[in-house]
Amino acid sequence: MTEEIIEIEDAQSDFVRIADIDKRAVVIFPIKIGEAKGDGETYPFLEADVIVLDGEPLELLDAVPGVVRKMRFTSSPMIRNGERQIEKAKRESLPFPKPYSGRINSRKGQKGGRAYGIDAFDKDDSIRALMITEASKYIHERPALVDEFDE
Repeated sequence: MTEEIIEIEDAQSDFVRIADIDKRAVVIFPIKIGEAKGDGETYPFLEADVIVLDGEPLELLDAVPGVVRKMRFTSSPMIRNGERQIEKAKRESLPFPKPYSGRINSRKGQKGGRAYGIDAFDKDDSIRALMITEASKYIHERPALVDEFDE
């Protein structure tokens, strides 16, 4: 029996994960806070559109800067930031929640995995100009943002 070399592909994720954008500059447009069920318990999540501003393209994000639509975050810092913006938008009758921005960070979590958060940019960070340009483009190209927030 001869041994043939078989090429085996790595499995792909169906979505961009927070680990994929760790250490990257982002602008996050909160859409909603939801609940999902896993391991017999419900847990909250933030659904948001995310503009990735720096780093190399990803398998599921072929250009950077680029937008990841309807990304789900389950980490408390990400959820709390989104909740604040969503509540503020409702309280002030804004057409949609204001985005927030920063650099995704990770550290060792209490349960041994990775815990993710977001660090704010310095006021004079050079990424701010790109952030404003890309966020403006996104808003102009995404009229459904208002409709999604109203759902």
